[in-house]
Amino acid sequence: MKVKSVKLSEIFPYYDNPRDNTNAVEPTKESIKRFGFVKPILVDKAGVIIAGHTRYVAAYQLGMEFVPVVYSNMDDEMAKKYRILDNKLAEKSSFDEDQLLEELRNMEVPTDMQAFFFEDINQMLNFSLDSINQQAEEYGGFQNDYSQVEEENFEAPSNEEAGESEEAPSDEEEEDPAKDLFVLKEREDGSHYMKVVCPYCGNMETIEIED
Repeated sequence: MKVKSVKLSEIFPYYDNPRDNTNAVEPTKESIKRFGFVKPILVDKAGVIIAGHTRYVAAYQLGMEFVPVVYSNMDDEMAKKYRILDNKLAEKSSFDEDQLLEELRNMEVPTDMQAFFFEDINQMLNFSLDSINQQAEEYGGFQNDYSQVEEENFEAPSNEEAGESEEAPSDEEEEDPAKDLFVLKEREDGSHYMKVVCPYCGNMETIEIED
């Protein structure tokens, strides 16, 4: 079968087409405008459409004069059966939802294809590109060119800015209370004591040592 460029006025819709494609016309128009008329219209010898009624209506609304057409040698009975079969086969097909969502997420702007979906792509992907763009604008837009970012010199705040007084560090080291543990000490009055850690409560205690 050969594809021919035929005047739209020379082909005709099937008068008793059982399929209502009204909701698919606008997405089909968008597809034709974006990708071209990729799939030809299938007609019988008299130019009556066997498959492609939606593409026919879309082409008519777009004001196209010529469309790609394939002429079939089916007889009337075979053409009727094929019309029904073609419509039912379309209903049988479905998407692998996980694979579809993964493919949409890998696209730069998946919502650019919203015209081809009956569902809202933002809801399918569980995020809104509009909300992300709005947040980006509130923060001055996305900054992707890091070579244009000016370097800034950051200085540590002074003690005054930090709310601290400028005091010279003490030469005296802080006393470590642990260094006197378990060391026998003598007071000025001659009595002796020792600092220990209670094994039960962990507190430091002072015990008197009798001579």
